[in-house]
Amino acid sequence: MKRNRDLLITIVIPNYNNSKFIIECLESVVSQDYPGKEIIVVDDGSTDDSVDKIRKYIGSHKKMNIKLLQQKNSGATVARNKGINKANGEYIIFLDSDDLLVPGILSKLAKTELIGRPDLIVGGYLEIDEAGDLVGQKSFGATKNKHNGKELFAKLINVDPVPSNKVYKSEIIKNHKLKWNNVKIGQDLDFYLRYLALCDTVVVVEDKMYKYRFTTGSISRSYDFRIFDITKVFSNVKEFYVKNNMIKYYDAYMPLQILRHFNFQLSKQIYFKNRDDRRKIVKYFFENENKIDYTKCLLDYKKLRNRFYRKCVMEKIITSNIYCASLRTFGLLKKKMKYILKPTRGKGVA
Repeated sequence: MKRNRDLLITIVIPNYNNSKFIIECLESVVSQDYPGKEIIVVDDGSTDDSVDKIRKYIGSHKKMNIKLLQQKNSGATVARNKGINKANGEYIIFLDSDDLLVPGILSKLAKTELIGRPDLIVGGYLEIDEAGDLVGQKSFGATKNKHNGKELFAKLINVDPVPSNKVYKSEIIKNHKLKWNNVKIGQDLDFYLRYLALCDTVVVVEDKMYKYRFTTGSISRSYDFRIFDITKVFSNVKEFYVKNNMIKYYDAYMPLQILRHFNFQLSKQIYFKNRDDRRKIVKYFFENENKIDYTKCLLDYKKLRNRFYRKCVMEKIITSNIYCASLRTFGLLKKKMKYILKPTRGKGVA
């Protein structure tokens, strides 16, 4: 077994036209006081000056283990897969180019949780705005157990699928030829749920691992018919669970997860300008929800299903211009209040 100081952690960073934040992102990794790190930046065909900035940064940090890979514009999933292929670390963190690692997190994990060589580490994260100011945070408790215990597995599938609050074991990814699927939405969810099926030991920590930046161009805040691809995500996951003899866990815990995501994607219909499009969305998710098999589900899905059903049968109301406009206005006010009442930075939060 390797000594802890020799443990190599690879940080894979896909970049596309992110000249504004890429250097700050790189600096958050380079400044980590843990020496055993490898940084792989995969540029996805950027047309701005971000590649020039990355090259210049690498040139001024020649002692650091930083690699720049380039590809034609093919999407973040292809970039991450390229990073996996070139990764030498025992563990991999997937960090988006506008996000930041929390100072000191690598050395802290190496001294504590990574000693036991778990298959997966899940931590909390901070939410920041474009200026880098703290606006929120999330954590998922702390536990050490085997994921095939029903209680822990039910908890783990509810963890936010964001990629950068997780430390993945390279051996598992490469031995099972696990790749990021090029679905139009839910790429993180697709990868995380499939990886979870391969884990024996999972550690959930209270520590905040990274800073998730809310940006105006975020895909999660873009609204079009890509939202329908969430059904493809769960189709991929089911196929993978069948292949790996985990179907009993899919049947027991995934129906509620599917319902939650259908409900969330359905809620986006209010942002579509055309009412016919809004009605199409309601119909799509209503029809696909009817295909969910709840017969073996061990979680309480009935309350959410009833709410989901009521919304669908009230389709004429919830797709009306007045209803959607009022909810959009309420959402904007809520967002403004979140920034106005944003918490002050805590001690030790950079």
